Amino acid sequence: MKRILSLILVLVLSLTCLAACGTPETPPAAESYKLSIGVAVNFDGDALAKTVAAIVTDADGKVVLCRVDCVEYGGGEEEMTTAPTSKVEQGEDYDTIPNYGMDEGAGDWYKQGAAFEAYVVGKTQTDIAGLTLTEGKTDLIAGCTIDVTDMKAAVDKAFASEYKTAFSAKAGTLTAGLKVAASALEVDEEAMSVTASTTFAAVIMSEGKVAAAILDTAEPSIVTDQQTYASTLSYDGTKRELGTSYDSYKPMAAGTWYVQADAYAKAAIGLTKDNIATLASEGVAGCTIYAGGYKAAIEAAVNMAR
Repeated sequence: MKRILSLILVLVLSLTCLAACGTPETPPAAESYKLSIGVAVNFDGDALAKTVAAIVTDADGKVVLCRVDCVEYGGGEEEMTTAPTSKVEQGEDYDTIPNYGMDEGAGDWYKQGAAFEAYVVGKTQTDIAGLTLTEGKTDLIAGCTIDVTDMKAAVDKAFASEYKTAFSAKAGTLTAGLKVAASALEVDEEAMSVTASTTFAAVIMSEGKVAAAILDTAEPSIVTDQQTYASTLSYDGTKRELGTSYDSYKPMAAGTWYVQADAYAKAAIGLTKDNIATLASEGVAGCTIYAGGYKAAIEAAVNMAR
């Protein structure tokens, strides 16, 4: 009888423990995502601006993460000969520059850019394309009263990109960093032109490691007519947008630019913020283009991830 009672007691305690402890939670499964980048170039006759958007979309084509930034050339001789800093990296200091169309009291550019980023999350390509703007503005985005024409155009281009980077990661673990690395203008006095080269690096972090990275470069030129002295923009697209056609005038022994750029970006996968500096600047399989600038941009993007 005592033995039976003991067995019953053990059974009751076991059931109580199961009820209290419950079943172990199943860790979230890896989801499929795509990282893409888009650049909108705008020349108004005085300043040359490049607005970039990096987006992560899920299997349903909805934005999970978005990062935007802008770099601007122009406004004075010094600004024309030095490498400008992006508006996001200028942060609070950007408002010390004469307004450039900023609404007084509306906050710094980077804050309004962040408001745009938040608005984009959950939207599809159709949703963004359907966003109506009046004089470049919309009252649908809380905290953002600046002209978002170029931000929207950059997101549109990111959606439309044929050269996206696919990756897998656990839902809810993603952060993103976007680095805009601008060079000083390259002046060609004989051709009466200036070229503004800018590298863009977007990095996705998951659980402390690089899950995906993507690179692009834009090299628009401003050409001045030797008779009328009118300046016009000469630009066919970023190197990634040009795709296979970029090799038609910039031959590369190891393949097209975007293939090599993707090979280099892939070398960063799995690295952490603490060891991203170990990313090699040369000798990466499948990449024979100069990668020093890309290494610096990817490192910076990792450190900027949020």
